[in-house]
Amino acid sequence: MRWVLVYIAVVCLPCLCFSGAIHYERRASAAAAVVEADTIDTLALRLEADSLAQLQANDSLAEVLIDKAKGFIGCRYRPGGTGPHSFDCSGFTSFIFGMYGKTLTHSSRAQYGEGEHVETSDLRRGDLVFFAGRRGGSHINHVGIVTEVLPDGRFRFIHATFKKGITIDLSSDDYYARRYVGACRVIS
Repeated sequence: MRWVLVYIAVVCLPCLCFSGAIHYERRASAAAAVVEADTIDTLALRLEADSLAQLQANDSLAEVLIDKAKGFIGCRYRPGGTGPHSFDCSGFTSFIFGMYGKTLTHSSRAQYGEGEHVETSDLRRGDLVFFAGRRGGSHINHVGIVTEVLPDGRFRFIHATFKKGITIDLSSDDYYARRYVGACRVIS
């Protein structure tokens, strides 16, 4: 594994998506980053602590997390997957938050206990949202990250699904509305 320090002085940075597609990501200017790669296929951008502080000054950490998470839309689902090529739901949230120094357990049930519980009316971008299984009840077996809170109280969230892989869904979709259990905040 090789570590290379790179200084970025641009606003739009071309990045290689883990699915192989090239896209552009918005970044703070003059940020320092560490690039870790043993092959081009596994290229991962990791921010240094001072770079992260600089990004937080320009954008909130939630915005940065969500932008990074959206770069994985379309990546496939795999039970037990922790990235970067495939994920399950808690593997995805653990991977995204882990990129920015926040360690989460690879279990949706455990993640529910790793943050401050928040009411749905107090949701913010970057909060974790939790859902029960097909049988309903309060047995948590799914997690996602809030990407948008709508004025009417609904929210959009990014998560790993069996059929679509990483995708964004709306909380009022029947499947998720019936299974919503609660939310927690793991970043302030």
